[in-house]
Amino acid sequence: MNKFGIRMAVTAVACSALSLAACWAEDPKSSSDAKTAAPAAVAESTPEASTAAPAAAEKQVAEAPAPAVVAEAKPAADAPAAAETKVPEPAVAAPAPDAASAPSAEAPAAAPEAKVVAEAAPAAAPAAAAPAVETAEVIAPNPVNDFSKTIDGVEFKEGRYRNKDGEPVPVVTKDYQVDWATWQGFRRYHDACHVCHGPNALGSTFAPSLADSLKTMDYATFYGTVVGGRVAERGGTTYVMPAFGEDKNIMCYLDDIYTYIKARSTEAMPPGRPNGREDISQYAKKAAAECNP
Repeated sequence: MNKFGIRMAVTAVACSALSLAACWAEDPKSSSDAKTAAPAAVAESTPEASTAAPAAAEKQVAEAPAPAVVAEAKPAADAPAAAETKVPEPAVAAPAPDAASAPSAEAPAAAPEAKVVAEAAPAAAPAAAAPAVETAEVIAPNPVNDFSKTIDGVEFKEGRYRNKDGEPVPVVTKDYQVDWATWQGFRRYHDACHVCHGPNALGSTFAPSLADSLKTMDYATFYGTVVGGRVAERGGTTYVMPAFGEDKNIMCYLDDIYTYIKARSTEAMPPGRPNGREDISQYAKKAAAECNP
């Protein structure tokens, strides 16, 4: 190779190197410009965005709380009004301790009045309860009396049940509860009469059956026989009925004995003790006390 060629080669290499250097010099600038521009863009966009974002956030915060505050404040303002309309606020009574302390002097005066009313109420309660007890006694059920109302011509008069002629009659229910007179006659008969006339008025070897006799004997005949006595001849045997007109143990209860024997004669009452009885009337109690004190 000649010198000219060498020089051309060197020159070409140098030009290439210069071109590369020049390109290199331009590239960093452009890259730096790009880098500078990018941050600038970022810097420009970021501050604006950051500035706009807080501004928007502040605007939202400024606007959002305002309705919230208004919305909360509005019910809060309305609530006391409703509360004051329906129920008085305790705050209204609380701010007046002086007024509360002033009536305290009158409170003891009102308390005795309430106490007097409370003490007077028990005193009035027994008075109201008394009529209820009396009413219960008056309307107490009486099956014997109820049954007597189903018998024609029978009424309760002067302490016993009587027919239209005023004669004593027995009243026996279907379950064998009896009136007081029939109950008393059952007791008196078995105390004084059954020795001769047998238990349940069925008779004995000493005296006839009164249950059979009263099927045909009327009240007046029975009464006269007991009071004055009787003598009868039967089959060659003399029967003597003693007179009991002076015996108060018989005469005071003769009507009762009659009603018992009459109940047996009509078979309204079976042999034995009655299943129950009604209470004695005040009239019958007084009559028995006066006849046999």
